[in-house]
Amino acid sequence: MEDLVAAADYLVQHPEFIDRADVRPYTTLEVLRDRVRTFRGTGKLKALEALSRARVGSDSRMESLLRLKIVQAGLPEPQLNQVIYGSDGRRLGRVDMVYFEERVIVEYDGDQHRTDPVQYEKDSLRVESFTDEGWRFLRTRKSQMSGDFSPTAQRIERALSLCRWGTTCDAPG
Repeated sequence: MEDLVAAADYLVQHPEFIDRADVRPYTTLEVLRDRVRTFRGTGKLKALEALSRARVGSDSRMESLLRLKIVQAGLPEPQLNQVIYGSDGRRLGRVDMVYFEERVIVEYDGDQHRTDPVQYEKDSLRVESFTDEGWRFLRTRKSQMSGDFSPTAQRIERALSLCRWGTTCDAPG
């Protein structure tokens, strides 16, 4: 089911930077839902369920799977791939998942974020710019996605709770 949701997310994704050779989004959730509603055959109910869980905004299969795990853990659904600006109006970056009210960012980092020295340096500076602006920045890796997700869910819940308790959700300045 999760891969079906990720496939739907891919089809409806609006990339931030448009590549003229890439005609995305390939379709919309509304078109997909209409097509499935008129379909007569095996898999219709499963496809409708997957479409009810699909969202515009995921940039990768792993981001889709992480979002689904977050929701399955009973946590609020984050906003996807939003641009965040600093208190001075400068663009800090686009993040995988964000809880604006709680000032919590959740990112999925593939292995290239660890093994590519240029990407690693860029990521380090990026995280620093977010934390300087009062954001909590949580990184999730492949190893945290397989097996027991509860430690990762607890990290996210703890970060969200800190704002609810009034300790970290105000921007500096």
